[in-house]
Amino acid sequence: MARSLEVARRRVDAFMDALPIERPWSFDNFIGWMEAERGRPIRLEPVDAAVIRGAPCGLWIGREHDDVVMYAADASVYLRRHIIYHELAHILRGDSGLNVDLTTLQKLAPDVRPETVRSLLGRAAYDDEVEQEAELLATRLFLADSGAVSARSKAGAKQSVRVSRLNNVVWSRS
Repeated sequence: MARSLEVARRRVDAFMDALPIERPWSFDNFIGWMEAERGRPIRLEPVDAAVIRGAPCGLWIGREHDDVVMYAADASVYLRRHIIYHELAHILRGDSGLNVDLTTLQKLAPDVRPETVRSLLGRAAYDDEVEQEAELLATRLFLADSGAVSARSKAGAKQSVRVSRLNNVVWSRS
């Protein structure tokens, strides 16, 4: 695990170094940059927590003309932003697949016609390498977000200590 984490860190470091957007950024500016890069809108959709329970905590639906990123509506601003960054990390990495079945999709997004879906990713666990790397990249994106920095500074001392520890783990290099 330690070796695979170190490999993931190196890959994420290289990925972050190659991003052509100035840091720190605002969340809205990052979304705007991604939309411009992809040439299509990214729609952020809150989903009722009762519907998402037992399903992935986030979901990316790639369609022909847009991307839809879903997250639990009752998540804190802090968690919501991280979930969205996780899904954006998958988009940035070019991950694809159908890790969520269509029954789950119909519950989460009844207005999305299955035939319009080109890619669909959702996750509830972070035990494979793709998910671990996306989670690490999401954390790095989150930490480069000036709004997240501001949210962290307003957090209590206990939260600030946790974020500092997370920052040390994510950014440490050997």
